[in-house]
Amino acid sequence: MRRVRPPKTGGGLIMATAVFATMRKLRDVVAAADGIADADPAVPVALGFPAGAMAKRDTYVWISGQVLEWEQKTPMTSGGIPPKDERFVIAVRLVVTRTGTDWLTPAAVAEKLVAAIEDAVRSDYFLGQRLEAPPYEEGTIQFAQVIRGDMEEGIPDDRKRQIAVSLDVEVKTWLA
Repeated sequence: MRRVRPPKTGGGLIMATAVFATMRKLRDVVAAADGIADADPAVPVALGFPAGAMAKRDTYVWISGQVLEWEQKTPMTSGGIPPKDERFVIAVRLVVTRTGTDWLTPAAVAEKLVAAIEDAVRSDYFLGQRLEAPPYEEGTIQFAQVIRGDMEEGIPDDRKRQIAVSLDVEVKTWLA
């Protein structure tokens, strides 16, 4: 039996979605949020799981590469690229580790970070913002909210206490 290879497309296909542009925008907005940008010590914000030196810090936030739910609605049009409504849920994670303390210290830091992330998601710097997401010419973030959260306690060793928080952010976009 002969193998059939797919045709070469030059640069590959471009996925018609706002997910990736929205994740980048969310990372930028969260990194600049009050309570994160001005934290002491500084809290780094990554896109995808942090690697290297960042993952060894006591406190860090990342916009997960995991999309938990994803729907697209594309009405039929008479030509060109049709407008598209999308709804998806992006996972935002944070970890706070403190040495020589009880659970209350990292929990207090986590509480401030969660509040800062929620404020960033609801801010004008995220909602209503224009997205650059090829092949569309323009798009906007129409709606966003934190819909779920989960918190876990960890004890990496006898001296350290750790809090891990996961927030699920629902986003609705429109692209045209």
